[in-house]
Amino acid sequence: MDIDAIKSLIVKLGFSREDESNQIYCKKYSDHKNYTISLNFETQWTLQKLGKITEIISGQSPQSKFYNKNQQGLPFYQGKIEFGNMYLKEPKTWTTQITKESIKDDILMSVRAPVGSLNINRFDKICIGRGLAAIRSKAENVFIKYIYYFLLFNPELIVGTEGLIFSSISRDQISKISIPLPPKEVQEQII
Repeated sequence: MDIDAIKSLIVKLGFSREDESNQIYCKKYSDHKNYTISLNFETQWTLQKLGKITEIISGQSPQSKFYNKNQQGLPFYQGKIEFGNMYLKEPKTWTTQITKESIKDDILMSVRAPVGSLNINRFDKICIGRGLAAIRSKAENVFIKYIYYFLLFNPELIVGTEGLIFSSISRDQISKISIPLPPKEVQEQII
């Protein structure tokens, strides 16, 4: 069975996600305690936890007395309100108290409701508040945009073990998300 046929079957049957053992679980029947559907398949790419291939920086909000609209300090982002389609919109707030920094091309993930919204930092440096986490590649064999697109098109990976979407997600939970890691040439074709 080729990968497209497997994907088609997954969609038709309502399967939801893959774990480290390459099992996909069925969402449609998750309420039935005595009924389990799983489908094993082989992947040619190894699964890697985000914590092994990226650095994850949890945001920390500065005190509000250090916020300003005069462009003093660094642009400050604290949630998805200033997310664009792919890249951050222009900042509305700056801060002179720098707590946690994100650099250009980091993936920014909303870690509070709504959890999992993604954007890419297009600025050299920004300060991030507690509603965001920055995901930065630390492996030479990984394109950050590959991770961005993988997470964007697989939002079901950011769920709890019971299948419920968290109202918040921790740095540790983000670091445990597994993604298939194809060779860099394949990643480049994907992005």
